[in-house]
Amino acid sequence: IEGDQGELIEIEGIPTYEEIDGGHFMDISEMDGQGEYHDQGWSETYNVTSPEAFKNDTLNKCIYANNYYGAMCVSLARVFWWSYADRDVSTCGTGMAKGMMNCAEQNAGDDFLIYWEDSKYQIQAGDWLVFNGGQFGHVGMALGPVVNNYVALLGENQGGMYCEKGGSATNIVNINTKNLIGYYRPTAYVKPTPEPEPEPTPTPHTTYSYKKGDYFSKVLVTLGLDEGHLWGEDGTVKYYTEQLIAQDMLDINGNVKIGIAFTLTRR
Repeated sequence: IEGDQGELIEIEGIPTYEEIDGGHFMDISEMDGQGEYHDQGWSETYNVTSPEAFKNDTLNKCIYANNYYGAMCVSLARVFWWSYADRDVSTCGTGMAKGMMNCAEQNAGDDFLIYWEDSKYQIQAGDWLVFNGGQFGHVGMALGPVVNNYVALLGENQGGMYCEKGGSATNIVNINTKNLIGYYRPTAYVKPTPEPEPEPTPTPHTTYSYKKGDYFSKVLVTLGLDEGHLWGEDGTVKYYTEQLIAQDMLDINGNVKIGIAFTLTRR
């Protein structure tokens, strides 16, 4: 899984699943006519300052979120949406986790970015992954990137501790991404684009002492002064030879004097 500083942390003993059926979702308030979830004061809030904080705040807890069927996978997604975006998440009229991408624009609003299965290798900690598979599909929060087609997933009703009202407590599993439909990324978790490394500024002056056996053209290449064209009227050999002449670095035969330092200035 991925830590708060982006480091990858290996946790032993996490179960691995090819697919998970996360269970049915139906709001109790819709059944008894008492009003919506948040109107009844049932909405639970958790720490969403980072994926790590949300994991630590919910792990091993039975979070029902007023779901008639208990601690199902959508229950955990529901409390995240309320804690993070101050609004509900929808199964788009299906009562199933796998229906959550059917009204992706509604669920995302201005608070999430939408990605689809073809972007699974861009998954990062904090993304809410929606899976097909089984009768109801599954949803959970990624805790790191996809590795060898599997991803660490924080979720409910995926084999955790038994919950009295149904389902199972929040836990962490490795799940195959073969049934991934798409995912939501909270905009607060979007990692900033790294600033490009500035191009190194070449040293304007280079000092060198000519040695026996040196060839001036090869010295220019070694010093990174060749500029891709050594010869000709505009070539670097002619340009830097003029600098040698100005420094009285040529002997009577026109050869560079050996053992005396000279300075070449880049053009």
